[in-house]
Amino acid sequence: MEKSKRKYKKTSCYLIYSVLGISTGILFRLSFPFLILMMVVGFLFLPKLMRNAEKSRYHQKRFEDINSYMEQLLYSFRKSKRILASLQDIKIQFKNKPMEKLIEKAEQHILNTYDSEGDTEFEALSMIEQEYPCVKLKTIHRFLLKVENLGGSFDKTIDLLLEDRSLWEQRQNHLYQEKKRKRNLVTVSIVMSILLCIVFVRILPADMDISKNIFVQSATVIMWFLDILVYAKVDEKISKDWLDSGELSSPEETVKRYKKVTEFDKKKELKKSCKYAFFLAVIAMICVMRHKKWAAGIAFTGIPFMLFQHRLDYRLAKKKLTEEIQREFPRWLMEMSLLLQSDSVQVSLFKSFEHAPEVLKPELEKMYAKLQKNPTAIEPYLEFMADFEIKGVSSAMKMLYSLSAGTGGNSENQITDILRRNQVMLDDAQKAVDRQSVASMYFLFGAPVVIGGAKLMLDMVVFFFCVFQGMGSYM
Repeated sequence: MEKSKRKYKKTSCYLIYSVLGISTGILFRLSFPFLILMMVVGFLFLPKLMRNAEKSRYHQKRFEDINSYMEQLLYSFRKSKRILASLQDIKIQFKNKPMEKLIEKAEQHILNTYDSEGDTEFEALSMIEQEYPCVKLKTIHRFLLKVENLGGSFDKTIDLLLEDRSLWEQRQNHLYQEKKRKRNLVTVSIVMSILLCIVFVRILPADMDISKNIFVQSATVIMWFLDILVYAKVDEKISKDWLDSGELSSPEETVKRYKKVTEFDKKKELKKSCKYAFFLAVIAMICVMRHKKWAAGIAFTGIPFMLFQHRLDYRLAKKKLTEEIQREFPRWLMEMSLLLQSDSVQVSLFKSFEHAPEVLKPELEKMYAKLQKNPTAIEPYLEFMADFEIKGVSSAMKMLYSLSAGTGGNSENQITDILRRNQVMLDDAQKAVDRQSVASMYFLFGAPVVIGGAKLMLDMVVFFFCVFQGMGSYM
């Protein structure tokens, strides 16, 4: 049944494209070889477009499954306070879905594993995490493991985790709708640019017909190819994994970037830039002496860039590092909030280091070293990430100090407040990432206009050439 359904969809796509492609070719008055070439170009892209549609549906189903799993797991754990009982309770809700087999596998691992050196619950939950690589899923699992091992009051934390899940669901759905809207705009842009080119070719009088010109026909096929390429690029962005939270730099790149920003020596870097600029100036002068004007012009243009390249490099490195901190700090703060349920602030800081994001580890090392010298000082908290001036970091660290000093009142309320602030920060950081993801599609929206404009310009050049040629023969 499933195979016949897929075959029907595949056949329908090829038929629709054939009708659309042949109709467009006829409207452009393409000769038979160019019409065949145009059809072949489209047929090469169709499998990719169909795969994108399948991937989009697949990732949407996975998102729905893991979203429902996290919600039901938290509600069930609130009642049972046991991971195994919670898994058994929610399994029935995923009947005949991949998640059911995965929960069954995790459940059997907990029940039947006796010789494991590690934590069987941790290993069982890791099986689910491997199939659904999602930061929020890991956060919830770590929370459940900590509560099961240490106990304590956790109702408020579960409420906040449920709210966080709800915000995540809203963000992901909004992002998907925004991407679909951009794809629709790109589609309209492609259709309008093609129609404009068709109108120009069709309105010309018969004695000025340029549609059979080889350059015009070649440009039509190239435009068709480029427009399909643009659409495929936009479509690919919609088919991305919903669970993917974005690419982070490797640990080595993060450490290198952090050192570049924190150990930046302005005078030393300026000297380097001056050397590069002087070297380029010498090359420019040699080009002038040898009468190579184009090469000299390029070299002279590059001199100002070389003089300020150290500043540009520093700003780019700091911008990238700041973006990573904005994303990773709220996640580390969530880990800290869970550790604070059972440990002091300093012990929690020490325990959080092992699983802390790479971008935060250098500052955490500095902070912990300062606290060992003076455990009651506020300066280590205030100086944490002070060079980057990121909204929310300073207030969160002040709250941690207040909790450490015991001057902030009820500790449970303070932890809840930290979690609440963390939730807002994480939501803002992820929205910024989503905006960047959608912003990258704006260029693709303008691409069909540029492509269509280039095609029209070539058509006009051919048209005026024909006009002048006709005038010449008349004279």
